[in-house]
Amino acid sequence: MKVKILQIKKSAREAYVLVKTFAQKDSAAIVLIAAGLLGFVIGILHATWQVSLESAQVVARTVAYSTPTPFYWYHTKLWTLMVQAPALFLYLGMSARVLSFIVSGVVGMFSFQALSLIIYAVSGRKLLAILSPSFIYTTEAVSLFSGSYYIHLMATMHTYGMIGLAFAVLVLGLFMTLPKV
Repeated sequence: MKVKILQIKKSAREAYVLVKTFAQKDSAAIVLIAAGLLGFVIGILHATWQVSLESAQVVARTVAYSTPTPFYWYHTKLWTLMVQAPALFLYLGMSARVLSFIVSGVVGMFSFQALSLIIYAVSGRKLLAILSPSFIYTTEAVSLFSGSYYIHLMATMHTYGMIGLAFAVLVLGLFMTLPKV
């Protein structure tokens, strides 16, 4: 028993050193984690019905179509993780309402991570990068740059558009924060 406790203490000490080293060396990862958590919480607080859950319900067979229609083919042939993952949880018995909250949180997480990474790449300041997406979302500052296609960070049902935009911006932010070789 004493050996196991010593092993746990050693493992905890090693984990602490690893996290401390990680926090000192990789600030972009800290920004991603903190902004992701903040975005997830705000996404859940501003949750709305997500359109990807309609397809997930058909894929999980919790909603049945009696005859194949074009909408049926759309729901069953569209393959994306934003449909397949919720479909699995619906199939296992989770409610669509709970999943809608979770998907809203994930959308918020990706949106905040994407914005934070771009801001961090430009400014180099962690706290500014982590908190700026909250300011941008709250003030709806993103609408100044929307043009004819309104940009939604979260709190709308258009799952695919929000995730697609957030993913594209996140990839751009990752390229901007890569170490210079």
